[in-house]
Amino acid sequence: MKTLGVVIGRFQVHALHGGHKHLIDYAATRSNTLLILIGSGPGWSTARKPLPFPIRRAMLQEAYPEATILELHDRPSDTVWGQALDTLIDTVFPDHVVTLYGSRDSFTARYHGKKSFTEVPPVDAPSGTSIRESLKTNTPVSADFRQGIIH
Repeated sequence: MKTLGVVIGRFQVHALHGGHKHLIDYAATRSNTLLILIGSGPGWSTARKPLPFPIRRAMLQEAYPEATILELHDRPSDTVWGQALDTLIDTVFPDHVVTLYGSRDSFTARYHGKKSFTEVPPVDAPSGTSIRESLKTNTPVSADFRQGIIH
């Protein structure tokens, strides 16, 4: 039996934190195949959503090279989003038994799809919001920073 563990998140941080790693590792150890879906919305970067999908995908691929990492676009309602999620999984992994894994502040309370999901107990780790807030400074922007933005 082929099993697929699915983790969904926005991962809007400069480096994965302990909570991210715990959730992904939990799913990976309970599945033959790991799928990480990165939530993305339309428009420009904002303070809450500063990193575009390709940068977040590269961060996750570096940490989890065996994982399949795909983009999951926002939808106008939770119901439509859940249908799109189920369709994406069924299209890419049609012959797998699927379990979705979520933890603190995850999608599970708003998911109305057909897949089973498991709530993973959170570990003591900062939230992505608190990490982004801690990175804000009044320090002048360096040439290295500007180079990174251009990249």
